[in-house]
Amino acid sequence: MSLIVRERDGGTLSWVASKPVSRSSILISKWLSASAVLWVVAGLVPLGLTVATVTVLYGAPPVGAVFAAGFGIGAAISLFVAVALAASTFSASQPAVAGITFAAFLLPTIVAAVIPFDIAPYLPTSILSWAMGVGTGAAVGFVTPIAWVLGLAAIGLVGARRMAALEL
Repeated sequence: MSLIVRERDGGTLSWVASKPVSRSSILISKWLSASAVLWVVAGLVPLGLTVATVTVLYGAPPVGAVFAAGFGIGAAISLFVAVALAASTFSASQPAVAGITFAAFLLPTIVAAVIPFDIAPYLPTSILSWAMGVGTGAAVGFVTPIAWVLGLAAIGLVGARRMAALEL
């Protein structure tokens, strides 16, 4: 949530942006590094501990389901990081960035619950559910990963345009 906000406040972002790299590459490098670190720390480590516990208590879970969960967790985290980075190009307040990011993940779920037809497969935020469906052999289409890719690209483009326009 503070990858850009804190650096903007401390003046580090203007210093980095003064180097011979594009602002888009700064944003992409922040997205890649934050996504990778969070995927390992908040995704794969807890998943590994869960798999170990389940294996001890009940036996080994299906390998495909574990790999699908790992992929889905990483995809959801990368989307979350992209939203947070894009939001931080609009707001210099860390609480506001957190609020925007959490709202971007909660509002689609609320809307999907209220609408009388199923829109969940069309939401990029459904990527973890889709991955788990693939891992367990459920009948899932390719609408959700396409929505995830398009959503991630749109968020990235908005973030890159805003990053280029920031007054540092």
